[in-house]
Amino acid sequence: MPDAAADTSLRRRAGRFAAESGVISLLTTAIFVAIYRPWGDRLRVPISYGHDSLFYAMVIRSLDRYGRYAPVPTLGAPFDQNLYDFPQGADRLDHVIWRFLGIFTDDPFLVLNVFYALSFVLIAVAAYAVLRHLRIGVVVAGAVSILFAYLPYHFWRSIQHPNLAAYWAVPLMVLVAVWALEGGLPVLRSSFRSWDPRARNWRLAALAGCALVLGSSSAYFAVFSLLVIASAGITAAVRRWSFKPALAAGVVCAAIGAVLVANLLPELLHRAENGTNEETANRPASASEVWGLHIAQIVMPDVNHRIDALAKVGTRAADVPNPGEGGTYLGAVGVAGLGIGLLSLFGGRYLRRHDEGDRTEPLVHDLSVLAVIGILISTVGGFGFVLAVLGFSEIRSWGRFSVVLAFLALTIAAVAAEHALGRLRRPGTRQLAAAGVALVVAAGLVDQIPANATPHYDAIEPVLDSDRGFFGTLEEALPEGAMVFQLPAMQFPESPGVHNVGSYDHLRGYILNDTHLHWSSGGVTGRSADWQEIWASEPVPRMVEGLAAVGFSALYVDTAGYTDGGLDLLTQLNSLLGTPDGVAANQRMVWYDLRPVVEDMQERFSQAELDGLRAAVLESVAVEASDGLGAVEASEDGPFRWMSAEGSLVVENPGDARQLRMELVVAGPEGSTFVVEAGGRTRTFSLQAPAAAPDEPAGTPAAAGDGLAEVDVRFDVPAGRSTIRLRTDAPQLVVAGDSRDLRVQIRALSVTDPVLEDLLG
Repeated sequence: MPDAAADTSLRRRAGRFAAESGVISLLTTAIFVAIYRPWGDRLRVPISYGHDSLFYAMVIRSLDRYGRYAPVPTLGAPFDQNLYDFPQGADRLDHVIWRFLGIFTDDPFLVLNVFYALSFVLIAVAAYAVLRHLRIGVVVAGAVSILFAYLPYHFWRSIQHPNLAAYWAVPLMVLVAVWALEGGLPVLRSSFRSWDPRARNWRLAALAGCALVLGSSSAYFAVFSLLVIASAGITAAVRRWSFKPALAAGVVCAAIGAVLVANLLPELLHRAENGTNEETANRPASASEVWGLHIAQIVMPDVNHRIDALAKVGTRAADVPNPGEGGTYLGAVGVAGLGIGLLSLFGGRYLRRHDEGDRTEPLVHDLSVLAVIGILISTVGGFGFVLAVLGFSEIRSWGRFSVVLAFLALTIAAVAAEHALGRLRRPGTRQLAAAGVALVVAAGLVDQIPANATPHYDAIEPVLDSDRGFFGTLEEALPEGAMVFQLPAMQFPESPGVHNVGSYDHLRGYILNDTHLHWSSGGVTGRSADWQEIWASEPVPRMVEGLAAVGFSALYVDTAGYTDGGLDLLTQLNSLLGTPDGVAANQRMVWYDLRPVVEDMQERFSQAELDGLRAAVLESVAVEASDGLGAVEASEDGPFRWMSAEGSLVVENPGDARQLRMELVVAGPEGSTFVVEAGGRTRTFSLQAPAAAPDEPAGTPAAAGDGLAEVDVRFDVPAGRSTIRLRTDAPQLVVAGDSRDLRVQIRALSVTDPVLEDLLG
């Protein structure tokens, strides 16, 4: 009978919680609708169209089309895109939700928008569940959960970082940390036996669920969880002078880590097989300082605050050399909660117990301890930077810890509010207090929701329509499986962009494309995509023929990637290929049909020659100036580099061992020598004949000397990286105000494949 009574009580509590959560969900949804106004066709218009939102729309498209995010055969043409060098597996829970939403629509932007809207509801419900577990009343818990869902952080993330905007894991992280501080982790033999079996099973099931969510909801939340829970365990161990609390927390951290490793297993196996890609997501330790947490900014208003005077205060707080990421403001209620916590922790016990068994003081103390630990870890120059210096630099944006601090601070505020409400004994006062709580929520939302929260649908929709029309025309004109080369060529991922083309703008064709065209964009830098930037820098006729030899059927140009609006490039392409075969409605993008060029080359060359040409293009050699060679400078004779007594060129050969040809002009003092060591051979050249212009002042860097040497050498290079050594016996050129070791100028430097020279000239 006791078990039956307990089951009945449990069902009642579950039903009550479901009803309360339903109310919270409705309120949260109503606020979202009031802010974002997603009626009509707006739900299909991305809240943000550009930058990282395109990256995640690409991931959603891949999940929908291939059931995975890597490898993807229709990106990085003519190869596959393999995103395992840029791991996304830690977001596995988000991927599951995206795939579920994809059952109902194949529109990636609709999935992103719905997921973003859903994140507000799930965050509020998760926060509410944890607050109720911590014995916060319905009214206060509901108020705080809504404020937590509508943090400035949420709006800054938006669909640019949907995985970080979905921070429903944070309340669970804090709950487990509180359990660790209170000794509520029944994972060791001693504690396991001391628990009532029924309560113990519920707690273990809850811990398993928390570990699953925390290890599958972004690498950031997983790492934050490990640090917070481990710190809580260590703190509890020090309090009790026993290692058992730390060991119990370690067991929970191991479970979270195991889930994270399982999610990242494909990426880890890829890295073990192919090695680390040093050119992708290679983050220096200093990045932790750039993107660290600024204490001033978590307590100062957001730069987009609705009240102009407060926005100006926030702008001044962010006016520092490295302001970090925005959206770290905790909100006025959160700042108040943080202040209460710090006062309680360092200034004495201000929250006195009023009933036997009241846990206000210890809970506020525990939450405050976690907040202080979080600040020490995440602030600029904190222990997060120490971890980066020790080699854990892939987690760099420690400012994102602000969302954890926000929940800690809001929970402290909730405990304090509940404590104050508990003192109200007169009839009607609690109803008035509830009305006051509602006013605080309203004021808090005004304080936290940025002035620019409502999307500019009228600005986004025309661009989206133009892109859809442009790529739709391209689809109709080309057969399935046709490859499209995209200019300007860009690194991927995390490119700084090229002029006005954003880092992921080239992905729009893949995202909006309903058929299976193959796009050159999306190939991972440091792997098979490196040839693109090299080949795109070739002269236009040569570039076009090389692309045709590879098998590209079309060339698409985003003119926003050029300082002259693409005028020079389009002029050359028009003279070579005729007028564009398609132009976007907003005139930004054009495309050319390369199939006539492909047919022409098939008539001019044998298949063996075409195969050799294709291999030479795709295995384009990269040459980088290294020690002793300065940056490119301009002169009347054209661009050049200064060289000191010794210099070097690093050659990256992605193909098999082969012969290359290097041409350059050396300008310096007549009679001096210039030595090239490459491919195991040494060649010496003498600088002869005047080179400086008659009207050029002597002794200036532009004059360079009075001798020239034309260098034309062929040499063998192995696969991979090799070095060309250069040296000269020219005396140092002394120039007033320039302390560099200036010897000779290197002009017209080129390193080419003779196969390309023979076939393309």
